[in-house]
Amino acid sequence: MELDFSKKIATSKAAADCIPGLINLAVAYRGAQLMAHSSHHFISGPTFFEDHEFLGELYGTYEEAYDGLIEKIIGLGGTIDITSVTTKACAVGSSFNPQGKSAAEIFSAIYAVEKQFCVLISSALTAGCTNGVQNFLQGLCDEAEHRQYKIGQKLK
Repeated sequence: MELDFSKKIATSKAAADCIPGLINLAVAYRGAQLMAHSSHHFISGPTFFEDHEFLGELYGTYEEAYDGLIEKIIGLGGTIDITSVTTKACAVGSSFNPQGKSAAEIFSAIYAVEKQFCVLISSALTAGCTNGVQNFLQGLCDEAEHRQYKIGQKLK
């Protein structure tokens, strides 16, 4: 059997229907990355060292999720306006200014973002995504729920 790599594989209808949800998630994760990174700079208080480290890990985690989402979109044959995604993400990221906020206020805001990830993921999953995309998104949701647990424990 000989494979012909010269032909572009058409994006399935299910995959195409899934792309807008993936784009929304990419915006959310990039915006959250900016939010967590700025919070990383301004966190203070008695638990500074552990909070600073956690937020540093968090914005790296968000960046990784964003990158994976963009690669999924492209891999599915989708097109993406990266300028639009970046502009929307900047609006999301700048909607929360951590400067002068307590650690509890910062982590409450991040907790809300983590909850929103799961809502967006559930919405994207109903769009008829491929098995691979479903698996990827379910992994992102699982990780978000785990972070919700950790942040929730911190907020007690």
